[in-house]
Amino acid sequence: MFKKIFKAAKDLVKSPVGQLGIGLLLPAAAPALGTMAKAGGLKGLIGGIGSFAASNPMLTQAAAGLLGGAKGEDVLRNAIVGAGLSGLQSVGQGGTFMGGISDFTNVGEGKTGTIADFFKKKEPLGLEEFLESKNISAADFQLLPDSAQTEIIKGFTNQPTGSTFTNLLNNPITPYAVQLGGTLALSKLAADQQEDALATYDPSQNPFLAADGGGIQKFAMGTPEFPRMTGDISGPGTGTSDSIPAMLSDGEHVLTKQEVSQIGGGNNDLGHQKLYAMRKNLREQANRNGIGRV
Repeated sequence: MFKKIFKAAKDLVKSPVGQLGIGLLLPAAAPALGTMAKAGGLKGLIGGIGSFAASNPMLTQAAAGLLGGAKGEDVLRNAIVGAGLSGLQSVGQGGTFMGGISDFTNVGEGKTGTIADFFKKKEPLGLEEFLESKNISAADFQLLPDSAQTEIIKGFTNQPTGSTFTNLLNNPITPYAVQLGGTLALSKLAADQQEDALATYDPSQNPFLAADGGGIQKFAMGTPEFPRMTGDISGPGTGTSDSIPAMLSDGEHVLTKQEVSQIGGGNNDLGHQKLYAMRKNLREQANRNGIGRV
């Protein structure tokens, strides 16, 4: 039962509908998960992880899709669709379209801004706000040694004010990421073009046409892909899976594995032996009666 439940859950997160559902429903769970995160122990840990997932819908949706086995391009397409639906959802609730996309992608200051915040220069914090961001009160700051105060003031003076876009451009990892992404995109394009350039039909690969001197009659002699089989059949699959290709003639009769085993009293090999003996006897009788191969 648990195996079936796990498979159903995997199929759900792999499907576009499941991914979009995850991305759109997560923000609604954020308040409850945030309350859990303030608690200690396992409940707080679960709440903390859940809060991160709820505040990053697109990231969580993409991760669920990849873990479910979805293709990268499908995950990216679903993320774009999810952002658009989140924007429309925000409009329906009295917000802005770009604000909804900001909430879905987690791009923007405090998730309350819009995509414009991605390109907007940040205003530096005041001293009191800066100290609060470091969990230091004004009174505690006065009690710190001069060297510690100097370091804090240095950090306050050198606050980064560049936009998120500027910071990404100046990140030393960005050129490598762009190069890797470009290489992967070009490789995918080349592979697609190569696949498109392949002949959609190659007669030489068709065993019916490739056989010399007789087409379908020659095929009856067997090919590497479809070897000739008579009598006892063995190969991949089970007794009922129909995994072995077969070419039959008009008037022939085929027995199932169950029937062969019954003839052998439950022993499949013995059943084949009895069938071979019976067939030999039938051929001899047919020859005596003047019945040739038809």
